[in-house]
Amino acid sequence: MAISINNETVSFSHDQCSGCMLCVEVCPNDAFIYDINYLALLHSVINKQHLVLSCEKISPHTDHVFIPCVGIISEPLFASLSCLTEGTLFFDVSRCSDCKNSNSFNHFQSIAQSILKKIGKPDSLKIKFITEKPSNSVEEKNTERRSLFKAINHSVKNCGQSLTENKSNLHNKSFSPSHKGPTNNSKALQFAIEKLSAPKKKFLFSYHMSIRVDDNCDCCPSCAGMCPTGALKRKRAGEGEKTLIFLSSSCSGCGLCKEYCKKNALMLKKGFKGDPTVPLTIKSFL
Repeated sequence: MAISINNETVSFSHDQCSGCMLCVEVCPNDAFIYDINYLALLHSVINKQHLVLSCEKISPHTDHVFIPCVGIISEPLFASLSCLTEGTLFFDVSRCSDCKNSNSFNHFQSIAQSILKKIGKPDSLKIKFITEKPSNSVEEKNTERRSLFKAINHSVKNCGQSLTENKSNLHNKSFSPSHKGPTNNSKALQFAIEKLSAPKKKFLFSYHMSIRVDDNCDCCPSCAGMCPTGALKRKRAGEGEKTLIFLSSSCSGCGLCKEYCKKNALMLKKGFKGDPTVPLTIKSFL
């Protein structure tokens, strides 16, 4: 086990890490990160008819866009990729079943099923899996696969490089309250929303959070102080008046605000109506 928690201390062992990337995917606040450019990944699918994403274990001579492992693809990122894709986005998972991180592919499949359930229209998910392993013999290569990659090669000739900015091992990002900001998932959603038409935007809004406060809230600083992304802010609006401001586009949904609320006055739920980039005053208190 590469990650362990003992007496509120998180330990990480590089030697035991298999690089499955699931810790990066499931952590809501980017406490574990890998140096991959999410926005460059999203930008690479815009106006492309064909694009292939592969893990770094695939032979480097193919014109694929490389990611460290499919385990790093979160549901918000997957949904953003699907909505931005004009043609078909292929994931080459032909070696996943033989990989020591095959559990990452199983998790990836469950994410795809979750998105399909939310969309309700399988044809609208423009993402396909390539499961056929490439042959070592040129003569044995499948003609359809060769034609596919010929078309793909034309589409991705300028982006067949790794999107990882630094292939260093997984590392912890030190937390400082002065460095609060949206997570990679939040940035990916916002990038996609800015590029999309209203119907697709509405689907991505389902990955943003809504918050409600009841009358017990007295605008104490607990929730805003614990919010790791700055989605909650406490401000003074006038003489003696305090306000609580919420920015959905920055909320990771981690629930720390609810956990640290002394009055049990907060409730979080998935989905947001309106523009998530507009700050909302959710409570005023004198």
